Amino acid sequence: MLVAVKDIANSSKHFSLMKAPKTKKVRGGTGEFVDVYLNDTGEIMLKSVRAPQIYVTLSDGQRHDLHLFTEVVLTIWREFLKQQGIKVRRQPFSILHGR
Repeated sequence: MLVAVKDIANSSKHFSLMKAPKTKKVRGGTGEFVDVYLNDTGEIMLKSVRAPQIYVTLSDGQRHDLHLFTEVVLTIWREFLKQQGIKVRRQPFSILHGR
């Protein structure tokens, strides 16, 4: 999986791949999702929306939804850093979002 992360990061940085990728393909499309809202009175509201959906296919044929793929990679890195004794602080949403 980390090989695919390298391919994605390099293609984002250089806008092209310098070497033959180990990632077989990245495919985009749209999917149907449900946004969940909670209003001031506590009522839950659901809204069906269509949004971009991206899949990463590894060279061994494994296909991963990009959001889930990213979550797994982050989990692997967090665990690795924890094993090395490196603390990772949570970033405030305001900084993450750029406000």
